[in-house]
Amino acid sequence: MRRSDAFWAGPVIGLCALALLAGAYAWLGRPRKAATPPPLLGVITPAQVAGVTFRTGGKALTIYRETGVPIGLGVKWAVGSPTGQAADATLVGGFVTSLLRLAPARLVTRHPTASELALWGLQPPVSSVRLLRADGRSPVQLDVGKKSPVSDYYASVAGRPAVYLINTYVASQISTNPTNWLPVPSTSTGASSATAATGTKAATGTKAATHTHGTKG
Repeated sequence: MRRSDAFWAGPVIGLCALALLAGAYAWLGRPRKAATPPPLLGVITPAQVAGVTFRTGGKALTIYRETGVPIGLGVKWAVGSPTGQAADATLVGGFVTSLLRLAPARLVTRHPTASELALWGLQPPVSSVRLLRADGRSPVQLDVGKKSPVSDYYASVAGRPAVYLINTYVASQISTNPTNWLPVPSTSTGASSATAATGTKAATGTKAATHTHGTKG
């Protein structure tokens, strides 16, 4: 190697090394997009949901997805049994989609104590929603507790110890009687007697009053 070439070799190698270091620094220091937490109930599609059971305030209501509906007519839901009174497909479908996409807003703890579960309204849960699967696999259930000081709700997945904070909107749909946001016919055949108790009594009273009035006439 000529002396002039040797003279320039050192600076060139140094500049190359600096360029590589600068590139590595820029790559490692770039802003990274926060990883989106997975859905709480796992990877389940709406088509895999055969039914939804709500439990809150000592009442229960199950809504079933009708099977055998011709393609193009859309998904249909029925209250109490697959052949029961029709439920609002738009409202039910929207709720199921939101529930399946629900990711935790924050992890509270992975190992709650019994006293903490009781304090947060998760032992026993204030309310819950259970998804029945079309393939016969075990249902998945989300338990919802009390509202936290930051307005989100405490929640946990049945069978798992971890406690999370979840979105207020979805939690409120679960924690309130679903008949408050989902119109349910009071004459539903096969509907849960616990949930439909008020509507059944009202309907019975109306029938009785009508019968009495007709007799007197």
